[in-house]
Amino acid sequence: MRYQTYLLLKRHFNMATPIQVQPAWASHPFAGPKALYKARMMDPTDEFRLQFSLQETDIKDEIALLPSKSQEEYEGAKEIILAKRNKLQSMTNDFFADHKNDFVKKQRVEDLARLRQAFEAAVELRRSKLEQDAKPSRFKFRPKTKHVDMGAVQNDPRYNPGIQPTSQARVPTLRSQELPGNATMAQGKDYNQEMAQSSDSQIRKPSFSTVDTIEISKHKGLHIILPLSASRATAAGSLQDLEGCIVDMSLPTNGAPLPSLALKNISGSLVIAGRVSSSVHITNVKDSIVVLTAQQARIHDCKNVRVYLFCASDPVIENCSQMQFAPLPTIYANDTSKGLNNRWDRIEDFSWRKGGENPNWTVIPEDQRLDETVWAEVMHGRPGASVEETLASVGLR
Repeated sequence: MRYQTYLLLKRHFNMATPIQVQPAWASHPFAGPKALYKARMMDPTDEFRLQFSLQETDIKDEIALLPSKSQEEYEGAKEIILAKRNKLQSMTNDFFADHKNDFVKKQRVEDLARLRQAFEAAVELRRSKLEQDAKPSRFKFRPKTKHVDMGAVQNDPRYNPGIQPTSQARVPTLRSQELPGNATMAQGKDYNQEMAQSSDSQIRKPSFSTVDTIEISKHKGLHIILPLSASRATAAGSLQDLEGCIVDMSLPTNGAPLPSLALKNISGSLVIAGRVSSSVHITNVKDSIVVLTAQQARIHDCKNVRVYLFCASDPVIENCSQMQFAPLPTIYANDTSKGLNNRWDRIEDFSWRKGGENPNWTVIPEDQRLDETVWAEVMHGRPGASVEETLASVGLR
């Protein structure tokens, strides 16, 4: 009877169970069918982790091969990666809809965000390589010019009027960059003009690969995502005159922080400013959300702004009202900040010297802070979602 039960269980699990785990103790001669049944069962969370890991590894392998794909294979490979990632995202959402485990959910959200960053980095690496290959070489071999003896009778115009020398001397010319005081000297590409051009999509990804400074200004209703190539612009950063925009600078500043950053005249926008190695100056920003990591934060003339912050020194506000502060989301944390004390809630208000409770700023309650899932998915451009819909999902419309 025991043997027949064993055969029934064996046939059942071989046909119906895709994942089978059998520890050593299950093969003991006295374990019996009940132990075998228990051994072949897997906790749903463990099974999800295993399936997630297998699919994640497969996607990573595809991403690693992406920059080396031929032009014919490239677009198809991108579609395959995006399809696999969307499938993994759907599987994750379905699992946590039925199983509540905040710790595992946080880990998977971070893994999905890293997959997205790796994919964007691979796409940017390929684009940079193509741009580099398309540039003409600065070193060209030129044919040697034949020396002309102007002292020879046949080449002397005095003896042969109307006869030109057999070779013309080269006259060096100054490039426009070498002309002193030249007002039209090339200063690099105008990326703001490029972003302002009409397009079917609201998403813009300016490379900033030919300039030293990141300057984004005078835009409305755009979702601007800076690719990895923007890390070459290491001089400074400036965002101003933006309305109803989403700006994500997290990817290029993760490895190479900007030395300084200025945010000015911004309304109804979400700004993920990334990392800044020294000071950030925020002026006249209203009805917006700002996410940043900096040594110093100076905030002036702002109203109704939610700031998700990592700051190594006490943040300073002046002439501000309805300000709200929360610590930096985990997804934007960096190893360089480990060991440093985040003083995000040690606000110095130069406009409030009365003591007691300050009406100009508060701490965002934990249950009102944006979830890690929102930072991982919504902010990077949901397929089919407009900028207005994305801003509304975070309470900015």
